Amino acid sequence: MAYYMGTMQSPIGTITVLEDDLGIVSLQVGEGLTPDAPITGPLKTDVFTQLSGYFAGTVHTISVPVHLAPKTEFTALVYKTVSAIPYGQSLSYGEVALLCGRPGAARAVGNALRNCPVPIIIPCHRVIGANNRLGGYGERLSRKQYLLELEGIPYVPNPSR
Repeated sequence: MAYYMGTMQSPIGTITVLEDDLGIVSLQVGEGLTPDAPITGPLKTDVFTQLSGYFAGTVHTISVPVHLAPKTEFTALVYKTVSAIPYGQSLSYGEVALLCGRPGAARAVGNALRNCPVPIIIPCHRVIGANNRLGGYGERLSRKQYLLELEGIPYVPNPSR
């Protein structure tokens, strides 16, 4: 399998994308992506053009092929459900669980999204906690806040600890 890689600067940090012949397999924000496989050449998709438009507010849907192998059917369903959340809108973790046919599985939704290999393309940031609380995203919380604000999605900041 051939692999292609590229990087771009964005308002939330350096974005590194890795793709194979079937689509994008990884999008990481920050430094340090070192793929296990040798890189054949530059990216074949126009993902960086679309991401630039997204950050400029002119592109609302990033439409590129992705090649993922989710570990479970539930994870695949979560990714599909979250991918359908329109720009500028959000769902709670519980609402995503309900749409996936697993009411009460909000934590499982959070776990699936925490491990999503292609954030932004699969808009994990559009999933927030109950009562519009930020929830999730760990140390990447400032990125989530930036993306929500970019899209005009209202949220309630997490309480300080």
